[in-house]
Amino acid sequence: MRVGLVLGGGGVIGLAYHAASLAAMELDLGWDPRTADVVVGTSAGSLAGALLRRGVPASDLSAITVGAEPRSSPPGTAEALRARPNLPPVRLGHMFGVPRLPSLALVTAWARRPWRVDPFGALASVLPDGKIDLSEHTVAVDGLLGTDWPEDDLWVCTVRQDDLRRVVFGRDAWASLPAAVGASCAVPGYFRPVRIDGRPYIDGGVRSPTNADVLRRRELDLAVVISPMSGRELGLGAGDAIRRRARRQLRHECERLRQAGIPSVVIEPGAEVTAVLGSDFMSNARLQEIVRAAFIDAGEQLRAPITRTLLAGLYGRPRR
Repeated sequence: MRVGLVLGGGGVIGLAYHAASLAAMELDLGWDPRTADVVVGTSAGSLAGALLRRGVPASDLSAITVGAEPRSSPPGTAEALRARPNLPPVRLGHMFGVPRLPSLALVTAWARRPWRVDPFGALASVLPDGKIDLSEHTVAVDGLLGTDWPEDDLWVCTVRQDDLRRVVFGRDAWASLPAAVGASCAVPGYFRPVRIDGRPYIDGGVRSPTNADVLRRRELDLAVVISPMSGRELGLGAGDAIRRRARRQLRHECERLRQAGIPSVVIEPGAEVTAVLGSDFMSNARLQEIVRAAFIDAGEQLRAPITRTLLAGLYGRPRR
């Protein structure tokens, strides 16, 4: 069974959500997510995917997140991941300042096809660059990842800042693994863009929090999507606006996959989990609570009848 694993964005809390959901799959299905034929990562999901490809099992990723000891990860994994920085909260104040001028090519493209302008992408194109250099906070993790690209397929989704084009490292372009992951995590207005071959790249979530549709031309039997930024049972309040947008995009991407003959299974937070996640995507404060709540919630989703049918081919798939 050919499986594509899609890991969406979500910041520090999104990484904790991935750790719990992947561990639930490993425990409940007996499936090792490291055996996925292709892993697609966006923002926090790019780091989770890179760690899987570097040999860190889902159970260890979850254990490290809650302060327990890993069992079978590469040496130094726990120390590197526990050296996570204490980043300031994401606030609108980070986005204030002198706006950037969009490139002439970008303005021309908007003028030619105004119906294709994505308001979120347009906003990202004019936000002043963030003041935080992500590379200054990820030295330990960068050393863990190494510079060479993994042998097994890993697609890291980014957005090129000057023309807002999605660039998938590992498929369309190449860079060192830390540079690609850093670019995918470079939230506009918060982190500085990451320059690769002289061009600036920003968070792949500017295009989509999941980018699941990059799999549509890949020969697969199933796409498994973990989406920390969307959600089930969302309200109509302003607090859920980001999650509603993420959910709309994800549903559209899953429909594109279906049209390509690829069924999908989506794991996303329920109402109780979104309450635990909170709104500060960079907070380290509640990681243990997030892992606990997300693990239980993901297990419930995996037991749904339709989901169990779609995932039947994963049961007993050989581990690494």
